[in-house]
Amino acid sequence: MTERGWNEAFRYAKESIGTPKEWKMLEEKDLVARDGETLRCGDNVFTVLETPGHTWGTASYMYDVRRNGKSYKAVTVGGQGLNAIEGPDQVRAYIKSMERLSEDSLNIEVDLTAHPFSSGLADKIDTIRSLKPADEHPLINRAAYLARLKKLNEGAAARLKLELAKAEG
Repeated sequence: MTERGWNEAFRYAKESIGTPKEWKMLEEKDLVARDGETLRCGDNVFTVLETPGHTWGTASYMYDVRRNGKSYKAVTVGGQGLNAIEGPDQVRAYIKSMERLSEDSLNIEVDLTAHPFSSGLADKIDTIRSLKPADEHPLINRAAYLARLKKLNEGAAARLKLELAKAEG
């Protein structure tokens, strides 16, 4: 997790003590991920992208996936929900993070979300299982990925209006 992510997790775990949803956190920080840093797991390389918004400490991970000998840039967005928002600044950070993930320079073509229900990924399981090598893969689709991020930001823009109204009144 990012430094902010670790700090949030420790804080939330402490705040959960004595509640019906109490949970425990590791005793201390393990690996602290930093923006732009690469993490290796065997032959796989994951690039850390700090993407605050869902929480202040949210990170997303970009990596290569392969199909039929060709490599594609994939991402797992660390958080897409607006359920942990603490005010308008955090919503602005969310919007900026989704814009960052849309940048042409990243060339992300594959959206491998941590929550398959949120992107329609779960609905594609049967199609993916029946793919033949020559078939187009439904997850290799930059246009669909960008459209999803745009939709997320439209929801965030609406949320920002609500947060600004709360802050004013």
